[in-house]
Amino acid sequence: TSLRVGSSTLSVGPMPTADYSMVAAFRNNIGSTGMASLAGARTGWAGESGSARFQRLCLFAGLDAARYAVGSGTSTSTMGSQPLAGKSLTSALQEVADVESGSLYVAPSGVLTYNARSNRYNKSSTLTIAPQTIERDLTFVTNDAYVVNAATVTRTSDGYAGFAEDLTSQGDYGLIQRSSSAAVDTAEQTTNLAQWLVYRYKDPGTRDRKRHV
Repeated sequence: TSLRVGSSTLSVGPMPTADYSMVAAFRNNIGSTGMASLAGARTGWAGESGSARFQRLCLFAGLDAARYAVGSGTSTSTMGSQPLAGKSLTSALQEVADVESGSLYVAPSGVLTYNARSNRYNKSSTLTIAPQTIERDLTFVTNDAYVVNAATVTRTSDGYAGFAEDLTSQGDYGLIQRSSSAAVDTAEQTTNLAQWLVYRYKDPGTRDRKRHV
């Protein structure tokens, strides 16, 4: 089988010298959609949404379509290239959730589900407890165990690091740092993710120790 590149006739002048890589031959015309999908493989499909990457990884792993699903919420971040050698499917999918600060879980139906971060905002109540049914030992405490006021997020593809901090929180609670890595697409997103982490966790949350109904 021979592969011809260019015209069938030889033009005047020397033929170009070139190196070819990632050459593939197809029996039929795969069209522009197929070509775009193959081109995406060159960059690890950088730029696609978290929900798209979640579905792609499940497809690569051979999961039946009925065994995984994208839940509600809109992806606000885009994925970069994601090395997969030596990783389990669970680890790779958790990296996707980390980029979005979304959630990855198995639903009661047994379906592996991915939700974008926005899924947690402005949720409707799923359970309402009448005040008279709550015991009097209900107490609320301020827990600073999850405070983060200086965050560094490193892009896995090239080691670029984004940083954010809140000086007011550091003055109130001391310097509390958190470092993490993320397979984000752009350098700007490392800073955005660090800023979101500090904004979300710069102040301690109020939690109830126990609730008897």
